[in-house]
Amino acid sequence: MGRSAESCRALAAAARRAIASARRNEADEQEYRRLVREFKRACQTGELDRLIALLDPQVTARADGGGHVRAALKPIRGAERTARYLIGASRRESRLTTSLMTLENAAHRPALVCRVDGAVVAVVTLHVAGSRITDVWIMLNPDKLAAWA
Repeated sequence: MGRSAESCRALAAAARRAIASARRNEADEQEYRRLVREFKRACQTGELDRLIALLDPQVTARADGGGHVRAALKPIRGAERTARYLIGASRRESRLTTSLMTLENAAHRPALVCRVDGAVVAVVTLHVAGSRITDVWIMLNPDKLAAWA
């Protein structure tokens, strides 16, 4: 790796501190659910300013289409760019319905499950720190959504 053992230990310690800090800042379950509901409402109604207010200024959105469906190829960074992307995606698919569900494999956190004509086409999960959404993950890959069928 080209690094000394001491350097590797220092990097590992810094990584552990960063992970612990992120976990300490996570929102409690009630606040998390409130933010997911507000996020859903803002995306569905196209309230750009409301959605931007929910997002951390440094938010990152990632989409996984698995090469099967159209998705952003690179992470989208920043509140305004992320909000515009999400609202645009919601508007492109007028038949899309979204329901709040709890995912057991998402650390018992709620996620947005998106359906078109009853079929699951996307699952959106969020990371919430404090009172802001810091990460948005959009799973569009049909192979990975097969478990929802």
